[in-house]
Amino acid sequence: MWSQLDRDDDLREMSDDDLKAELARYRAHVLSGSVKPSGKLSVAVSARQTPTADISAIKRSVLYFDDVMLPDPVFHLTERTRERVRLLSAESDVVPRRELLSALRYMREFAPMVQLGRVRFIPSTHALESPEHLPFYMPDDAFLSIVPEQLRDWFYKRVHVRKVVTDNLGRRLVLGQGPDKETQSIHIDFGQLGRHRGQDHMLVVKVTDDREVLLQVGPPRDEEAMQQWIFQSVNKAAADFLGDVLTDAETAWKLGASFVTSCTATAELLDRIRVQSDDESAAALALELPMIETASFLQIAELLQTIPAAFEAFRFELKAAAEALASIDDVKARGAEAKKLAERLARDQVNEVERKMLEANRKLKWNIPITLSTLGAGALGFAAGAQLLLMGICTAIQGGAAVMSMLRDQQSYRALPGYFLWKLKRRS
Repeated sequence: MWSQLDRDDDLREMSDDDLKAELARYRAHVLSGSVKPSGKLSVAVSARQTPTADISAIKRSVLYFDDVMLPDPVFHLTERTRERVRLLSAESDVVPRRELLSALRYMREFAPMVQLGRVRFIPSTHALESPEHLPFYMPDDAFLSIVPEQLRDWFYKRVHVRKVVTDNLGRRLVLGQGPDKETQSIHIDFGQLGRHRGQDHMLVVKVTDDREVLLQVGPPRDEEAMQQWIFQSVNKAAADFLGDVLTDAETAWKLGASFVTSCTATAELLDRIRVQSDDESAAALALELPMIETASFLQIAELLQTIPAAFEAFRFELKAAAEALASIDDVKARGAEAKKLAERLARDQVNEVERKMLEANRKLKWNIPITLSTLGAGALGFAAGAQLLLMGICTAIQGGAAVMSMLRDQQSYRALPGYFLWKLKRRS
C-alpha cells in the first residue's frame, strides 16, 4: 500500500480514519514478524535518530557492513495509534500526513540497497516506547537516585530547559527562552539528536483522605516550586535519555551487530559508561570520502553489482585503514590520521587509477588509427601482391593485441583500491 503513495494528492485522497486504520494495520503486521541476526557483518543505526539519521554515516555503513539495519520511520508514526498515546496526546486527532510522506520518501531512497539485501528496516523504535500503564511514582529525592552519581555532573552541564506553549491547534511549541512564572510545560534536552522524551507538564498533586490522587496542570506557585519542578524534570529526562541509549545499544547487541550513531551526546555518554561499539567499525565510519557523500544509493548499488571485485579491493583497503585508526588511543591524533587516510583513499589512489586509465586510452588512441589505415591500404593493394596483404594482416594483429593489452590493463586496475571510488566519482 505504501509504495503507491508518491504524492501529496495520494495522501489527500485517503480520509483521516482510513490513514489511522492503515497505520494500525501496518503496526500489527510489522510486530507479527520477528527480526533475527543475519550472521553477517552487521550494524544497527540508533532508533532515536529516525527519520533524520545521518545519510552520510549510513552510506559509509553500507560500504563497510554487509547488513545495515535502519529504524523503520513509518513504524515510528504508528505509535500514535496506541490507546495510551491516543488518550494523552494533544495531537491524537491529527493524522501525520506530512511526516508519513517524508518517511515513505526516505525509505524509497534506500530501495536499491534493500533489493540487494544490504539494508533492512526494523521496528527498533518499539523498544523505546513507554509502557501502556505507568505506575504513579513520586520519590522524595525528586528522581535524583535514578541518575547514576558519576553521570550527574555531565547531564547538568549539558542540559537545556526551554518553555513550551500550546497554540490554537493544540500543538506544543518549544520556545527559545527559558521558563518563567507563567510556564506550565517545559522542554528538556542534553544536545542529543533525534526524538527524545524531554517534555514535562507542571502537575500539582493532591492526595485526599481516602488516598485518591488528584492531578492538576498549572504554573508553579512560587520560585521554590519552579526550581524543584525543573530539578526533578531534569533528573527524569536524564534517566530517560540514559535508558534509551542503553536500549539502543542492547538492541544492536541482541542482533549481533555493532551500534552506530552520529549523535555526539550519545557517543560521549556511551564512552562514560564504558559501553563502546567495535573500535574498528567506528574508525571506518569516521573516514569521510567526498565521492561517497555525493553519490546516490542507486549509483552505489549499481557498482556493487557490476564491479564486485573492485568493491572488495576497496573494502579491504578500508578495513586496513580502520585497523590503523583503531590502534591510536589519542583522539586528536586519531582524527589527524583519519584525514590523511581519507585523503590517500579519496585522492591519491583515485588519481593513480585516473592516470593509468588516461595512459591506456592514449596508447589505444594512437594504435587504432594506424591499424585501420594500414589495413585499408593492404586490402586495396591485394591485387598488387601478397606483401601488402601480409602487412595489413600483421598490423591488424598488432592493433588487436593493443586492444587486448588495454583491456588486460583495465582488468588489473579493478584490483586497485581506488578503482571503485574512481568509478563512483565519474557517476556522481
